[in-house]
Amino acid sequence: MEKIKQFMASPAGVFLYAVITGIIGIIILLAFLSMVLAPSVLPAALPVIIAFNCATGGYSLTEKSKTRQSLQKIPLGLIAIILTVAGCSTLIIFCPWEPLFEARRYLISGSSALIFTFVGAWVAAKSKSLNRSA
Repeated sequence: MEKIKQFMASPAGVFLYAVITGIIGIIILLAFLSMVLAPSVLPAALPVIIAFNCATGGYSLTEKSKTRQSLQKIPLGLIAIILTVAGCSTLIIFCPWEPLFEARRYLISGSSALIFTFVGAWVAAKSKSLNRSA
């Protein structure tokens, strides 16, 4: 148990936690919205779902990380890429008639994911600085 705690406190564990919770969040939101909304709305809602989970992933990575903000650009970009691919791939489960590789979907989802990952990280950095000054 102690080794698991040490791994989860390491930079790789923090990154893995942010990615896994983001993927699970995308799956849960897609499953819920597929029951509530018409299936044709899911592809339009996908960039919002991915952006929300990327913001929480960026926040989580920055909040739990002990490294400087300037060193986190690559992990934040990787979170955005991984969650975009995971979200667009998961959409095929709920909308099997949608093509797997649609460049416009990946472009819109990826750009919103990248923007909101850094917004989430920025909010976490501001929260950390406010907590230190208080």
